[in-house]
Amino acid sequence: MSSKGKRPTVRVVRSDRPDVASRIAWTYLACLLSLVVGGLVLGIVHAFVSSYGCQLSDPDAASSCQLAWVIVSFGVGSLAGFGIFMKVFKLDVWVWCALAALGLGMLVVGQVWDWWWWVILLLVPAAAAVSSASWAKAPHARRVHHVVLVAVVALAAIGAGVWFATG
Repeated sequence: MSSKGKRPTVRVVRSDRPDVASRIAWTYLACLLSLVVGGLVLGIVHAFVSSYGCQLSDPDAASSCQLAWVIVSFGVGSLAGFGIFMKVFKLDVWVWCALAALGLGMLVVGQVWDWWWWVILLLVPAAAAVSSASWAKAPHARRVHHVVLVAVVALAAIGAGVWFATG
């Protein structure tokens, strides 16, 4: 049997996960759409809470009750929306972990009233998409990368908790 007539076969492996550039674009779109979902949840909850939930005799207590419900409902709605759009756009859970780590880190370090904080916050989805991409081909390196990412999320969450607790 001669190998002269045979062509070598090339095996192409395609992933259904997006590459890094597409990953950045899908992460931005997922963030934007999750904010829309959070806004819708906020509107529904606020309409209910302002009518029935926070009917207190003290107007200051009622307004702080409504503010608390607004913050919680927007946060929960945005997180739920991002979870849905992560699945739709085939992003993995590590994007969410990196986004939470960077966002909480910005919350701990940043000053909301400074303009640069908002500019850096616009770069957080891109940084999360890039930092959670599987750059290494070896499974061991990928596992170490994910463990480090989870550790950063945990440290950012602890830092945010301490920052909120101490004021």
